[in-house]
Amino acid sequence: AGAKALAEILLVNRTLKTLELPNNGFTMYGAKHLADALVVNQTVTDMNLSNNNLGNEGARHLLECLKGCHSLISLSLELNDIAGSVMDEIEDAIALNMMPLQLKLHMPGLRANDDHLRELDYSCYEGRFHTDKSAKTLARVLAVNQHVTKISMCGHNVGDQGVISLADALRTNRTLKHLDLSGNAIGDRGACALAEALKVNARLSHLSLAQNTVTDKGADALFEMMRSNHSVKMIDISGNKASPAAVKRLQSACSVNNTPIAIKELLPRLELGDRSLAKLDLAHHEFDDAAVTLVCRALHTSAVCRRLDLADNLIGDEGAQRVADMIRANEALTAIDLSSNMLGDVGAQAIARALLRNTTLQRLDLSRTAVTAAGVEALIANMDLGKNDTLIELKLDGCDIPEALNDKAQDAACGNAQPVKFKRILQRMQLNDPAVVELKANHSNEKEEEIFFYNDISCRLLAVALLNNTHVYQVNLGNNKIGPEGACFLADLLEENTTLIELNMNNNQIGDEGARAILNVLKTRNNTLQTFWCESNNVSPELIEELAQQIQLNNMPTQLKVTLDALKNNSPSLTELDFAPSAENNRRFDLKGLQLLCNALRSNTHVTALNLTDNNIDDRGMQLIAQMLHHNRSLVAVNLRNNKISIGAIDIARAVLGNGVLQHVLLDGNNVPPPVLEDVEAALGVNRHELSSSHQGRPHPWDDVSPAAFKTLEYYDSLTTDIMADAMKDREFLTNLGQVQYICN
Repeated sequence: AGAKALAEILLVNRTLKTLELPNNGFTMYGAKHLADALVVNQTVTDMNLSNNNLGNEGARHLLECLKGCHSLISLSLELNDIAGSVMDEIEDAIALNMMPLQLKLHMPGLRANDDHLRELDYSCYEGRFHTDKSAKTLARVLAVNQHVTKISMCGHNVGDQGVISLADALRTNRTLKHLDLSGNAIGDRGACALAEALKVNARLSHLSLAQNTVTDKGADALFEMMRSNHSVKMIDISGNKASPAAVKRLQSACSVNNTPIAIKELLPRLELGDRSLAKLDLAHHEFDDAAVTLVCRALHTSAVCRRLDLADNLIGDEGAQRVADMIRANEALTAIDLSSNMLGDVGAQAIARALLRNTTLQRLDLSRTAVTAAGVEALIANMDLGKNDTLIELKLDGCDIPEALNDKAQDAACGNAQPVKFKRILQRMQLNDPAVVELKANHSNEKEEEIFFYNDISCRLLAVALLNNTHVYQVNLGNNKIGPEGACFLADLLEENTTLIELNMNNNQIGDEGARAILNVLKTRNNTLQTFWCESNNVSPELIEELAQQIQLNNMPTQLKVTLDALKNNSPSLTELDFAPSAENNRRFDLKGLQLLCNALRSNTHVTALNLTDNNIDDRGMQLIAQMLHHNRSLVAVNLRNNKISIGAIDIARAVLGNGVLQHVLLDGNNVPPPVLEDVEAALGVNRHELSSSHQGRPHPWDDVSPAAFKTLEYYDSLTTDIMADAMKDREFLTNLGQVQYICN
């Protein structure tokens, strides 16, 4: 009855906190009345029921009460004939009441493995701090719970002992991923316990121990744990007593765990200089910027790795910048493959800058990336200007760049494959340096193993450099390893370049194909190359002869080459030929060129006027012209002013008499003896006679003065006789000059 009466009071009383009720003979019924009242009361914190007659049943009433009563934190039940197991349950229930309310409310669900309880946030203060006891209670259920993934107990009073209990739970727990214990009272013992537990736990990914009292000892234990743990991605020990170096070391270890396991296993091998990593294949691993950053850090000072394959990953501009940092420092890598990644111009520009400091990287693959013209131009600039001489291969397949820019990039890379001296002179040629007028890239006395033999690529680079050059006139490529393709590159050059006049390709491998390419351009586009050597190139004699003929033509007035085929084909449209030198073309005939012209004119029937003024023609050339006139029946006027003709002009007099067509020969400015001039004029006078029907209507292209017409046929016959007589009288004079071949037949 007393217990019942007290219970009725507790239903309305909200000030009473302590109940001292020992030695009252309360039974299980009294315990039931008190238990029901306490669930409503929620104020009483301490109750003493020792030395009563509650028994197990009364104790269970109180146990059930503790599920709803959250205020009771002290309950004495000694000497009540209660079983030990029941007392343990009551002790646990009392312990729960001493913890934050939220944890107590969660406990039934946690014990039942309620799948709705996945994230437990105990970071808010609810009148009670979490302590080692509450941590221990939570740890018991975590050991078997299969659904909780995240727990936050930041800002409480959990110490090392509580963390040790949580660490024990982590050894068996397979679901918890995030554990926030920041702002507690955890030291090295707790950190070390967690480190040992995480050596076997493969699920936890984020652990925060910020704002605790962990020193280097605890930080180092966590760092050592990371060597075998692959799941922890983040450990925060900021605001502790650990040194900055220990904190940074732990952060680096976490970064490693944020990359694929392959990288984590790789890094120690790189640090140890594993020689089996000379070719490092990390392609097709979905590595991101963070992953490649770790690889690059390990490679900064590595002297083992020679080739690095990072193709087909997820590397962006940030990762490319880390690659660039590594390129600056590394002195062993010769090839890097970054194809099929996401880097763009920012990454390419960073790599371009890094190449200024690198002297070993030879091959770089940026195919199928987001690199555009801006990135490629940065790479080209640092090769074109001679700042990097080692990168000899740059792949850009599938990049969004113009074809011409890709060609320029390939030229820059190929240029690095050439000797540095050759590359430098090419750059000067491309800049049209007036001080560079010749290139000597031939080998004669050097030993083969000591020299670089220029090849087809060398010719392509040379062709590009000389395309718009106006100073280099001589190129010697003798004794190299240039094939047909290289000759074709030079042929392309000769189509545009008008400065180069001498090209030596002796002792190469151009063959008929290369020689024919040169020949074709000489026939159709190039009029300036005057000397070309191609001996010992396995070129057929016929092609060599044709090349010699075309080179010979290129040494003659350009007009001869342009009109020679028309002359040979007797084109009706070609009636006048003017070979007088000009400012644009000051070439003059030699004997071979003059022979070509005369041979073409022998059978021509349309050319009426020929101007050979100022061509250095001497008596030998005069003889060739005279021989042509013996056969030609169309020429009416020949201008031979300002040459070097002397007594050889008598050949013209003889040719005129046999020609019957030629009316005008101008010999001013030569050294022709007066008697010979008289004979030439007399012979021309016969051809100009108005009764000579074959000459009527023929114009004189240079002289407006028309000769006086002869009156009669009798005079025509008499003049012919007189010319022959004069010629005989001149015999003694000519003999004195050493000329004896003048005989009129």
